Amino acid sequence: MVLHEFGVLAARPLMPVVMPPIEFMPFYTFIMEYAGGTYISQVSALSEKSACVKWAERLNVSEVQGLGLRGKESLIQQMKDESPVPLTGTVNAWCTGALIRGKSALINLVQTDRDGNF
Repeated sequence: MVLHEFGVLAARPLMPVVMPPIEFMPFYTFIMEYAGGTYISQVSALSEKSACVKWAERLNVSEVQGLGLRGKESLIQQMKDESPVPLTGTVNAWCTGALIRGKSALINLVQTDRDGNF
């Protein structure tokens, strides 16, 4: 809000949010250990925090043993509520976790070079 000379409050016009092209966003590799399985996938996002949420939203429940729709919803909420912790002694690597349907999920994420495999 902006206070004008006559004491009237007026809203500032909203500036459009411009997202960089996906090829210029950081690329993250996720490795999740859950219910005896290891699951690996990748997403592009502006930050490690937003990558966690995006990754959780894109998980395919049929590919993760024991996850289910309610488990996925819980995981998404936990990713929104928590921030990943940088792994000591590393660069561009973080760890987070979740409790899904009574089982622990260990989630590591690494900012990855998009052109890594030749």
